[in-house]
Amino acid sequence: MIRFFFLFLVFKSILFGCSICSIYSPRTDIAIDITANKELIKNAKFKWTFSKEFTEELMRIYDVNLDGTFSKKELGPIKSSLLKYIQPLNYLTFISYSNKIVEESRELDVKEHKFFFQNGILSFEYIANLNYKIFDKNELYIRIYDESGYFSIFLDEYSCNI
Repeated sequence: MIRFFFLFLVFKSILFGCSICSIYSPRTDIAIDITANKELIKNAKFKWTFSKEFTEELMRIYDVNLDGTFSKKELGPIKSSLLKYIQPLNYLTFISYSNKIVEESRELDVKEHKFFFQNGILSFEYIANLNYKIFDKNELYIRIYDESGYFSIFLDEYSCNI
């Protein structure tokens, strides 16, 4: 009986680790920073900030050395799982630059991405090359939406640097 109880405690996070993902969609705040000049919309930097509760649940599962933080090695499987889901779905991003919203999204050209743990919160950042030539009356339209509902996405900030 004591062995069973000990094994239950050890494997608790493995047995119930994904329960948080199956019962609710973690809040994900996304900030977008657009870089442009007078002729070109150059790129967009996206920063996803995951909720503290979701970060804590991932900590219980992936912090194998139990030091209360994520090492690069511990962040690897989380980043890999996230990318495996969002890359084929164009980073959950619909983007259009035209004088009307087009039906097809342009595929994002992501030049770099990083996953990091700072101040007790897990974040994911990536920069997408846009290289849109600026035309009068054209509008940049960005929508980030998770059709499967794994993430509850909120646009946190939107800024443009010229």
